[in-house]
Amino acid sequence: MAAFIPDLERLVFAARSDAPLADSPTHGEQHWRAVARTGVEIKHADRLVSGRVLFLFALLHDARRFTTEPDPEHGPRAASLAVELREKAWFSLDDKRMALLVEACQLHDTGAVSDEPTIGACYDSDRLQLVRMGITPDAAFLSRPVSRVPSFMAKVASFHDQAHSWGDLRRELTEH
Repeated sequence: MAAFIPDLERLVFAARSDAPLADSPTHGEQHWRAVARTGVEIKHADRLVSGRVLFLFALLHDARRFTTEPDPEHGPRAASLAVELREKAWFSLDDKRMALLVEACQLHDTGAVSDEPTIGACYDSDRLQLVRMGITPDAAFLSRPVSRVPSFMAKVASFHDQAHSWGDLRRELTEH
């Protein structure tokens, strides 16, 4: 079986390479890492969640966002990027998990919630980081039970201001 991510540095480079907002504090790599760290916490509380999908979602969901203003096509562009990178074998996911990743990327900014554990965790990992913009997440738009717990929401709110390495995040999301 092929490695999940044969070359992590190359994959991160690919995500950043055409990401106009890669250095943006609100939609760039700092945010992507905070989303991944939030995903770690959700996965620890919810074993039904695919850590591999969460990791890739965190890395890719805003990688093709072109503006800090509303950009309704950035989700579909992120989904297309995921398909392209899988076709190039920069990561390996089975078809079921790939479908989850594509759906999560496509719809993450629509306000949708999901009963599917992994998709819901992806949405929540992003929405729980709205605090970076001074927005308190609305529990009505959170999918997973743990995400609605006030103490959990408070815990993950600080992740945007912390340093998180991609290697550690991958390990925590895929090896536990």
